[in-house]
Amino acid sequence: MENVTEQGVKDRAYNQVFPSMQGAKNSLFGNFIGGIFGGFLSIFQGGSGPSWLPSTVSTAAEHIRDGMTELAGRTDLLEGVRGFCMAYQSLNVNAQWNLGTNTRVMPFNKQYGPSLGAEIYGNGIRLNEAGAWRLDAMVRAQSTSFGGSDGALMDLIVYRPNGSEFLRRRYDAWPGQGVESIYGGSPIVVDAPGYYVRVETWTGRWRWWTGGTLYTFLSAVKYDNRPINPGEETVPNETQ
Repeated sequence: MENVTEQGVKDRAYNQVFPSMQGAKNSLFGNFIGGIFGGFLSIFQGGSGPSWLPSTVSTAAEHIRDGMTELAGRTDLLEGVRGFCMAYQSLNVNAQWNLGTNTRVMPFNKQYGPSLGAEIYGNGIRLNEAGAWRLDAMVRAQSTSFGGSDGALMDLIVYRPNGSEFLRRRYDAWPGQGVESIYGGSPIVVDAPGYYVRVETWTGRWRWWTGGTLYTFLSAVKYDNRPINPGEETVPNETQ
């Protein structure tokens, strides 16, 4: 079972985010970083989070729990739908922690509602059927006091089963120091099962990308290509 103790959170934080700073785990800075991850863990496990966490971040994290999450196993609700999968961003993400580029892969790794013909895969969604799909995503750029350029980007990326990039759609915004949501969608056609989708963001200023179901989603919906109400090829004459 995954280590969810306070020390385990600190260790995982450094292994994944600061791999070149292993010696700092027990330093004051190490305790600070561990506290951040521990605070988020507390929220996701049902707690209120630490008092120092900004209310906007804490509130957004708490919104990962809502009615749609209770429907995860209700595939009966997808009757007549060829494919459906929806995910939300499971963590608030700090652009600064990419250590240089301000580009982050968004952790869309929590299922939101039932799924059919697609599934959560890594930090995105895998399409388990060939055909025509509609992809949509939304992310939330939080306000910041840091300097830098005003722009922000969201890239919706589809990869082939072999891992090569199939297509990329880019959506831009200009939040400056303020708050802004970025939304984008695109129809696609894939010729085999196993294509997968993920979202990357970039910002000109260090800022948080707020997660949770209140502000984020990534969805894949397959168009229904079965004949429904095809009509009549011939019709009778009117009688009066």
